[in-house]
Amino acid sequence: MDYLTRTYRVPKWITSIALFLFFLSLGITFVIFFEPMYHWSISWFGVEKLTGYSADTLKMNYHELIGYLTNPLNRYIEDD
Repeated sequence: MDYLTRTYRVPKWITSIALFLFFLSLGITFVIFFEPMYHWSISWFGVEKLTGYSADTLKMNYHELIGYLTNPLNRYIEDD
């Protein structure tokens, strides 16, 4: 019954990898869902001139893409 009272330690490298993946995921999620940065980047990088689409069209497509990525079945749920 010694195995029931034994304490287990997580190696430091596992903790480091877990923290790295957590902060990487947090950073990516923040960038994807932070709309003002996307709106700013449209004008900063001149995306309108490069693509030929208006800023309103780019923003609408951004919202459609984010909506699909966060809940791909939402389109089928709303149609019912």
